[in-house]
Amino acid sequence: MSSQSWKRIPRTLQYMLRLYETASNSLSVYSNQDVRTFLQRNSQEYKFFQRYKLIRSNEFDNSAFPPIMAESIKPYFDDKLKFNSIDDIPTKELFNIPKNDMLDSDDSIHTMYSRTVTQSSDYFASLISLFSSTLSPRTEVPNITSLQNSFKWYTKLLNNTPIIFFLSQKHRLFSNTSLSKIDKAYLDLEYEITEIANDLGKNVDRSYHFTKLGLIDIFNLAVKHQDKFYKQNINDFDEILSTINWQDCEDDGLCESLMSHKLYEIIDSKFKPVSQETLDYYLNQNKFERLKRAFINKRAISALPYDLIYSTTYMLCIEDSVIDGDYSRILQTIKSSDFEIIGARLSLDNRVILENIPRTIEAAENTTGYDTLLQKAKTDRTKEPSIKSLFSFIGQTNLVTVELNNNESSVYFLPPKNPSS
Repeated sequence: MSSQSWKRIPRTLQYMLRLYETASNSLSVYSNQDVRTFLQRNSQEYKFFQRYKLIRSNEFDNSAFPPIMAESIKPYFDDKLKFNSIDDIPTKELFNIPKNDMLDSDDSIHTMYSRTVTQSSDYFASLISLFSSTLSPRTEVPNITSLQNSFKWYTKLLNNTPIIFFLSQKHRLFSNTSLSKIDKAYLDLEYEITEIANDLGKNVDRSYHFTKLGLIDIFNLAVKHQDKFYKQNINDFDEILSTINWQDCEDDGLCESLMSHKLYEIIDSKFKPVSQETLDYYLNQNKFERLKRAFINKRAISALPYDLIYSTTYMLCIEDSVIDGDYSRILQTIKSSDFEIIGARLSLDNRVILENIPRTIEAAENTTGYDTLLQKAKTDRTKEPSIKSLFSFIGQTNLVTVELNNNESSVYFLPPKNPSS
């Protein structure tokens, strides 16, 4: 979580997020320094962190071990650890997997080992990313490794994944679950989807994948510039990335829909909407620092007269291995969840999708040409467990706007552009 992300958030929201951080910390056992240190140093992640430092950097930290143990093992680290010939092999080569093209099966965001113990929670960091990437979206991918890796992962996701559903969920910033830094609805749905995937057996590789869309601006850049990487060799990724003209792109229906989805709303204690000016006046009158100090007292949290309702976006990816399978269970799980379906993306590179979608797809510029597709989806009640049930499911939702992406490699199902009409 960088200072640059904070700067891209309006000051009033910064104040509310800082109050939230203070309030959530006051309710957490981590507010006690001794408890926080104990839990950190007894976690599996901290052990991996120390092991990494010992092996890769030969760094020995006395404070990471009990005094007697630290004194006993310190002599072993006075000199650099020797691994004979293996010491000359770069770590990455030990785990290197040949990549043929952009359609490889690698499905993870490439993260780096952390060299420090983070002090803010992942939950709070994701809030900062959410507000900064939506309220002040980047217009290009900066030369920052983590963001370039995210852009690469999103690009590969778009090239590899035949079906993506976009889901949204509303949260209240100062609710008990948010203050506890728990996204219960997400965890519950993730668990159910994982159970469905596990029941398919070990012979099916990557059937369903549910993840939070944390960097909407980077994802949108990947969508708009997908044509530059379309069916390209993955080894050329960095070279292509370095030559991109970020202004050389067209508007995209999916990106516009994701960005137009209402991010937050300010409410009072009766859950009625209030204006930004009202919240600004309250914060100015009560002095932010005084409020922040008061929030250390748990009783002051419930006295706050205003709150934020905000939305987070998620992606449900349906992989090629189950493209022609039975969708009934996964679709029923989505339907019965607390999430709203706000979009779907289907890849036209997939044979099964292409064979089942009406040929009126060629009339992409005229969205009325898709009326037959929507009507077909609403009336096709086939009991055959195939992709037809997915079209039927989409037809029953509010995703009535149908468009092609810029290079016509995928089709979008989106909410109406003018919901009020």
